Amino acid sequence: MPTGVIRPATPKDAELIVTVHRGAVLAVDHPSYGPEILEAWASNVDDATVGAMATSIDNVSEHAFVAQFSGVTLGWFSLTDDGSHLRAFYVAADYHGRGVGKAMMAVAAAGAKSLENDMLTTHASLNSVEFYRSQGFIGEEPVEVPIRKDRSIGAIAMSLDLTGL
Repeated sequence: MPTGVIRPATPKDAELIVTVHRGAVLAVDHPSYGPEILEAWASNVDDATVGAMATSIDNVSEHAFVAQFSGVTLGWFSLTDDGSHLRAFYVAADYHGRGVGKAMMAVAAAGAKSLENDMLTTHASLNSVEFYRSQGFIGEEPVEVPIRKDRSIGAIAMSLDLTGL
């Protein structure tokens, strides 16, 4: 990753987070996820979605972080309130393969460990399983992850052993 910062998100970051999320999801290229699923998964950048994200960050219902370089948001991730589960992990489409995800994962793992977790779990979307494996995650169990009230996507339950950190 170019020299930048990965820092805790604030409610003011909500619109950037939602924008990165939408762009990253719409750039997914995997045969299991057609255009209809991607559109349902990609949150709209509207007042309701941005407001919900800002509230979530403000209430610390999850620990959200943003990766930035020269004022540009390159990605974001969030850990559940206890830090044991990586709930969201998105790199802006233009920054895939540039080390942003690797840098964010190091911070996510350290954050989970600092909250006294020995294991970090996630539900990896099918297009990201190889990335998670490259970061030391293991797991093969298929799961369905809700993306809307009436929609879900296929994913793989994975975990990372933090005891060596």
